[in-house]
Amino acid sequence: MQKKPQILVADADPRALTKLKEVCSPLGVDLLWAKNGHEGLRLALSKFPQLMLVNTRLPDLDGIALVRLLQALELKITAIYVAEPSEFLKHKGQLPPVLGTCWTNRIHEDLPALVKTALEEPRVYTDVQLKMVYAEFVALLAKPERKKILLASTAAVLRSLHGQLDAKNHYALFQAQDGREALIKAVALQPDLILASSELAMLPAEEFVLLTEMLAPKSKLVMLTPSQDPRLQELAKNYPQISEIWNSGQCMADRKFFTDSVQRVLGVGERELEQASGLFKLVDSMSLSGHTGHDDLMDDPTLFQDFDDVDLD
Repeated sequence: MQKKPQILVADADPRALTKLKEVCSPLGVDLLWAKNGHEGLRLALSKFPQLMLVNTRLPDLDGIALVRLLQALELKITAIYVAEPSEFLKHKGQLPPVLGTCWTNRIHEDLPALVKTALEEPRVYTDVQLKMVYAEFVALLAKPERKKILLASTAAVLRSLHGQLDAKNHYALFQAQDGREALIKAVALQPDLILASSELAMLPAEEFVLLTEMLAPKSKLVMLTPSQDPRLQELAKNYPQISEIWNSGQCMADRKFFTDSVQRVLGVGERELEQASGLFKLVDSMSLSGHTGHDDLMDDPTLFQDFDDVDLD
């Protein structure tokens, strides 16, 4: 059965949602509702809706900033502004380009045509949606009791740290090679621990920390840096989600330091790790028995789109 297109409505007013339902329901779509900008960002990153209807006035993170941020992350989500004329004109010249604009007093007259135009366009998926490797997908389906760790760094660092943590099958491991991929996976997975390089491509460290704190607040965050970085030390004072700052070179060279540090930050004992590992070792070996030995990309982009519906807790 083909999945209905999803439209994300980012609007704080429930009455606006009612109007938009009246317009969109006959088009055979599923509506998602975000009451503020933070919620809109979280749903956009976890659900990848085909279309967003965004009010320029939103609590926490306004609609203009929300659209600008999603475009900076290069997510291919079509957007339409739904706004009061006075509010829209106030920001004229500052607005990121979108498919179109509909005034709130013209929703029934003008919006259906805009929505139909958006839905008729062929769906384009970002590379991030296609980059969940086979082992990661299986780990999600198995829903293991093991702690989830997201590693976000360069390919060389990822190979080293993943190999050290994967040796005993203690953790469910996930990888990202740039800030955008790391942020999307952090939202979808809500990992117990994020180990992130201070020099991730696509997102400066401060923006990555801010967005992670906003969208994955329960995840502990450890920043990895090749040398002492006063800027990171200052950042850690302002963002308590940063548990610690580690030297990436030491982590790669000293396996005991690295694995002991991970265990300490997660607050788990060796016995607890062994129990979780043994419980799901058979599931993993059976699930991965057909794996070819390399990270085949999933061919179906809708798999990642549905991750938020999987019980990850």
